[in-house]
Amino acid sequence: MKEQPPTIITPADITQSEPLISNEVLPEAVTTPLVVDDMSNAGDSKASFTTKQAGRRGLLLGAIASAIQQTASYPFDFLKVNEQLNNPIRQGSSSNSTTHVGRRLGMIQIAKHYYKIGGPFVFWRGGLPSILGAIPRCAVRFSIFEMVMNQQHLGTNLSLDEKRFFAGAVAGGVEALTVATITETIKTKLVLERSHPNFLLYLKESIDRIGVRRTFYQGATPTVIKQMINHSMRFSVTLHLRDLFIQKWGDQYSAAFLTICAGLFGGASCIIVTQPFDVLKTRMQSGESGSMVQCMNRLYKHHGIRGFYFGLVPRTGRVMMEVSILYTCYDLLKKLVYGDEERL
Repeated sequence: MKEQPPTIITPADITQSEPLISNEVLPEAVTTPLVVDDMSNAGDSKASFTTKQAGRRGLLLGAIASAIQQTASYPFDFLKVNEQLNNPIRQGSSSNSTTHVGRRLGMIQIAKHYYKIGGPFVFWRGGLPSILGAIPRCAVRFSIFEMVMNQQHLGTNLSLDEKRFFAGAVAGGVEALTVATITETIKTKLVLERSHPNFLLYLKESIDRIGVRRTFYQGATPTVIKQMINHSMRFSVTLHLRDLFIQKWGDQYSAAFLTICAGLFGGASCIIVTQPFDVLKTRMQSGESGSMVQCMNRLYKHHGIRGFYFGLVPRTGRVMMEVSILYTCYDLLKKLVYGDEERL
């Protein structure tokens, strides 16, 4: 039998001929297109998860971080309130020497006075409602901030810092309306009230005497303005500086240390702007009658511009400590609880 020569198939023959494997004879599993994970969508999936979990994550981490921060910084708040008001030291009382009458004492003198009459724990007087109130305050603040930051349509026209500024303002306003005004009013009254260490009893007596609105919502207007300015600046400045510090010195220092440094600067950045509103808020919450404008006119008439900056030194110390501790704890807790390396 004569041997046939081998058939040579050229590329042209392949393109012109029928497919070597027909789709008609393949089983369905073979003809079904193979789905390959698109790694480009990984970020979208993560963003979707973050958006859904942002509110609950902010509530949990903000609550834990705020309890730590408020406990550490409250003594500065105690001194600030006393310096901003015509407290018993300045006006004289049975427990004060006559040399104190008519004098405005500074932070150090006020601290010495209260230490003598109450020891070190006196600086936490009125602190329980403030510390308990700080938990829902920060929970609401960080929850709203994370939810606003995860709104994708905001990123189209705003830079990251602008987005942080806007989200901080929204978070501060919501916090002030829902929690901050109530807790600040109670705190201010308790700092000045010595005869009612039980704040629940004091609340009941205050409601009976001046009503619910004046007990819980005095000074609401300056509180809302102050909180919106505060947190728009704190979030934008602190987080911008933290990112900058980590970019420059991240290989030399820990992220936690650099966040503390950024918090010190971020906390101090808003003090000058918001201090007048803080003074007005404190005076109105202490029981001073009239609107914010009337309170402002009385303060200027008696003390001039200087009066709007009473309590500046202790508030500066408190805010710098508050911001540095709060933001550092939040990032650390975020990593510890959720295993999330991404910072706020």
